[in-house]
Amino acid sequence: LHSDYPQEGIRVTAMIEMGATQCLWKIYLCAYSLILTFVAYVLICCTPGQIMIRHEERRAQMMKSELRKAVHSLELRKLKKDEFDLAEETCVVCLETYKPREIVRILTCRHIFHKRCIDRWLLKRGICPICNYAIIQGN
Repeated sequence: LHSDYPQEGIRVTAMIEMGATQCLWKIYLCAYSLILTFVAYVLICCTPGQIMIRHEERRAQMMKSELRKAVHSLELRKLKKDEFDLAEETCVVCLETYKPREIVRILTCRHIFHKRCIDRWLLKRGICPICNYAIIQGN
């Protein structure tokens, strides 16, 4: 008779191993995979966005600097009483009439405004409030 069980009188040694080594290996592999996935996510998703944001911020700073230069290069004039009919002319930004000896800025489109009014307007918007002419062409 052949039996799969040891027969009486035969010495059998059994060795029991806990799966600790294999279990640690799986934990390390899982942790490594999670870290690698997180790093890949940051590189793929976040980095291009940050680069684009920085690029837009630099571009906005350059535009603001160009706009400031363009505004300061526009013609300034001190009003004289005989220049035009002061009673009919008003600054469309503040809606006040022009008075003699006030400083006005004349835009490239030839519209006239108080310097104090139009400088702030142009630095925020970059266009003439009457005709929408862009102070910096090509933008």
